[in-house]
Amino acid sequence: MKNTLICFILIIILNCSFNNPFEVHQFCTVTFEKNGGDTDSVPLFLNIVKGGIAATLPSIPPLKNGFRFLGWYRSEDNGGTLTSIFNENSIVNQDSIVYAGWEIILPNTVIFDENGGDGKPVPSSIVVPDKTQAGTLPVPPDRNGYTFLEWNTSRNGSGTNFTTNTVVYASMTVYAQWTPNKYRINFDKNTGETDAIPAHIDIDFDTIIGSFPESPEKTGYIFDGWNTQSDGSGLSVSINTIIKENITVYAQWRVKKCIITFNPNYQGSTDLPVSKTVDFGTSFNFDQQEKPLRDGFYCVGWNEKVDGSGKNYTGTIIIESDIQLFALWDVIKVQVIFDALNSETPQKVEINYGSLIPLPPSFPLKDGYDFSGWFNDALYTDMWDFSQDVVTKEVKLYAKWRNDTSIYGIGDIGPALGYIFYINENYKTDGWRYLEASSSDYGIDSVWSSSDHLVGNTESSIGKGKSNTAMVLEKPVDEDSAALLCDDYINNGFDDWFLPSLDELSAMYTALKLTGIGGFENRQYWSSTENSDSYSYFFDFSIGNKSFLDKKNVYKVRAARSF
Repeated sequence: MKNTLICFILIIILNCSFNNPFEVHQFCTVTFEKNGGDTDSVPLFLNIVKGGIAATLPSIPPLKNGFRFLGWYRSEDNGGTLTSIFNENSIVNQDSIVYAGWEIILPNTVIFDENGGDGKPVPSSIVVPDKTQAGTLPVPPDRNGYTFLEWNTSRNGSGTNFTTNTVVYASMTVYAQWTPNKYRINFDKNTGETDAIPAHIDIDFDTIIGSFPESPEKTGYIFDGWNTQSDGSGLSVSINTIIKENITVYAQWRVKKCIITFNPNYQGSTDLPVSKTVDFGTSFNFDQQEKPLRDGFYCVGWNEKVDGSGKNYTGTIIIESDIQLFALWDVIKVQVIFDALNSETPQKVEINYGSLIPLPPSFPLKDGYDFSGWFNDALYTDMWDFSQDVVTKEVKLYAKWRNDTSIYGIGDIGPALGYIFYINENYKTDGWRYLEASSSDYGIDSVWSSSDHLVGNTESSIGKGKSNTAMVLEKPVDEDSAALLCDDYINNGFDDWFLPSLDELSAMYTALKLTGIGGFENRQYWSSTENSDSYSYFFDFSIGNKSFLDKKNVYKVRAARSF
């Protein structure tokens, strides 16, 4: 009672006017009715100066389960109907009762969607009073290959994050948000000599590899991709392979193929080079490689240089790169037997396949007989032409003998180892019986004369070649003129050769060229018969015709002699 009196006195003092310190104010009591609430406000009432504003309200409002306190209201029917709000600015003129206003709190359901997770959250939903914070969240579900990140109001994560502090205004669904786990792919070089660069990469779960590192290397092998097993028995891995776990993939190796090319290596060959494919690091026996064929030659081996100046490849060699090899050739030697006297020990020589047989250094001798030539058969039906017949197999030549040493026939070999091409019926009067052509053309072609000058009096008939040549040589001549070349010619000890006349060349063409004797070419041959100071006659052995042209032209030369 004493304490109440003291408080009352203090209130009176505080409400006194300073202009009139002895003025006493009247107070009105405002009682705060909880209006069905479960607890009272604190304080329960306030004394307010009559005619003044409330100024203050209870510091602790009442509580009512399931309802939200809205404020204080005036009521004409004891709280049944709330008419107007009562707040700090409300004027108090009398003792009053104000009533708590309540708004029912409706429950909101928040559903938690796993959004691809492997299970459901626990719990899968919560009930949150309207306009209140969520307070708690469920245990998130699991998801293979992913880590739970958060809850979001949008399935794709574009909405608002939902946390314990989120105020819920309505029922809603929130969605689990996931971040893919990183998985490592290790790239094992698998006996390679260098590592892949980089040796590992990290990939999001359930995504493709996209790109591979720089491949490792291994001498003698070609990188052939990646496999989940070192022996290649697993799954091949490509850039489109989807990764769902940590894995190691192994380099696969394919042995490098080396190509050995064998070139026949001779002009005119129609054979294409032969190629052999062998694995890197394997041995190859070059001695067992089939040799190419070439007329007149045999293959003696293989060389890395076309001219044979490089390394020879023989025996067994380990192959570690592509190789191009060229055949090495050696000419086949063919035996030629000269059977002059039907001897048990005839003369034998070896010459190169496809070559002309060189004449023996001298005629064979047989008492009482004259040598008449070498023949390819013992019946003497096939005379060997040393100027054009070549050897392609072993040859045995038989000497033909004539017991009348003074008689020769057309085509016979004469004393100077040439060929008889004309027989003179008036030999007793003329002093000579036979015309003999040299066994081959002179080694070089020649001019008749390099300058214009007239010899004069040369004739074209048979028997005039010798005198024509003598007249030509009385004039200044070139060292390589046709007449001088014939005059200087010596064979088998005979040096009485001359440049044939035009008709002598014609007889030579008919007797020898047309019968295939003497190795004549299809060319023009100079005669010793002059046409003028600038022109001389030639005989065309390709068509059997005679004509004349400038002496400075270069033609073939074939010497003749008479005896």
